[in-house]
Amino acid sequence: MQPGFSTVPMGGQPGYGQPGYGQPGYGQPGYGAQPNYGPQPAYKQIALGQGIDNNEYNRIVDCCRNAFCQTRGGPTTARISAEGIKQMLGGDWLVFISTVGYENFDFSMTRVKGGDFMAFSLDNKKFQVCRIK
Repeated sequence: MQPGFSTVPMGGQPGYGQPGYGQPGYGQPGYGAQPNYGPQPAYKQIALGQGIDNNEYNRIVDCCRNAFCQTRGGPTTARISAEGIKQMLGGDWLVFISTVGYENFDFSMTRVKGGDFMAFSLDNKKFQVCRIK
């Protein structure tokens, strides 16, 4: 399990999947060239809060996917994901990564204010992303 990472300095759930995600050859027109880190990880949506709009959703998944591919799911994936999301969307973000199906830890994002969270998996890693206000 990887530790969560927050960009804060110290001190209705839809159905699974979004069109195009998890499909070979997926790319978003208008977002510039996407880095090619090899085969894309399998994507599966788990939860989406009402406070995340479609633009934020797409950019969050792209940042996390790019970090995951760049680091091969290593220990810096959460940090790189959170920093990428902050750069793309502004604000402060927490990214928590665990292994899909492994819930033996004391952490939950179920009480996030305003539904500013989302959860999805890339291959066997579960990403929980939350906007910190």
